[in-house]
Amino acid sequence: MKRPPTFLMLSLLMASTPASSQTLPEGVERIRIPVGDMVFDALAAGPEDGELVLLLHGFPQSSYLYRKQLPVLAAQGFRAVAPDQRGYSPDARPPEVSDYAMGDLVGDVLGMATALGAERFHLVGHDWGGAVAWVVGSAAPQRVRSLVALSTPHVSAFGRALAEAGGEQAQASSYFAAFRAEGSERRFLENDAAHFKELLGRWGGMPEADIETYLDILGTEEALGAALNWYRAGTGGALGAAVGLCDGPEAAGHVLEHLVPAHTHIGVVAAVVELVAGAQLGVLGKRGEVGVGPFLPALAQHRALEPVGA
Repeated sequence: MKRPPTFLMLSLLMASTPASSQTLPEGVERIRIPVGDMVFDALAAGPEDGELVLLLHGFPQSSYLYRKQLPVLAAQGFRAVAPDQRGYSPDARPPEVSDYAMGDLVGDVLGMATALGAERFHLVGHDWGGAVAWVVGSAAPQRVRSLVALSTPHVSAFGRALAEAGGEQAQASSYFAAFRAEGSERRFLENDAAHFKELLGRWGGMPEADIETYLDILGTEEALGAALNWYRAGTGGALGAAVGLCDGPEAAGHVLEHLVPAHTHIGVVAAVVELVAGAQLGVLGKRGEVGVGPFLPALAQHRALEPVGA
């Protein structure tokens, strides 16, 4: 079964309206995926012999983000799996910041696909998941059937925009410093998690029931600290470090070019979605968005979408 990435993109958008119930849709199951000495929790749907679609979440979310997309993809014959990534799964939560290097995050994705019996797979990522997806597509294009990046520009395009001193993207990403700061998980969770609830509700636009779901997952200092380690990882570490968490914007741009060189094109047919909502939230500047084109193959698609209900 061969599906164009546009089909995957449309399937994702068909189920884009948030739901506030903690109950999983019919047909969605909880599974565990062993990779090395870690075990990742995941949500899955669809026939086990279907083409694998891995869906990677961002911060501060989890596999629950994709609960409505999974049955839509399953209905089309895909095996759709959304894992709780490194730090988010209790049994895949190493303690050191250095354990969240980009190579490890990429290795997790490839290892999960292998554990699920898929030599090649479709890859969908949002936010941090989109950043990891870009690097997976560059590092192992022979394994990626298609790549869908939601609200996440190519890392080199993002790095170039970030390297513009005083530019829009540097200002939009200034909140990274607060996330990276020592003890930030305690500040997020103090006073009955007031700051974290504000992050999810007021900034992230989540309904109350979804906020409680994510608090169940990230509502301890250990769990939230592990998720924030994506931001804290040093040079050459998690992409969050590489996109502005180094010593300065020039250094960040240099690290990004090292991770994914400027001449690197994704070696798969890619469908890339840049959600306008990213700019509305103030976290994605237009320079990072419009600079994506040079890094895409000729058959790629790059679309800017209006938010649902706009």
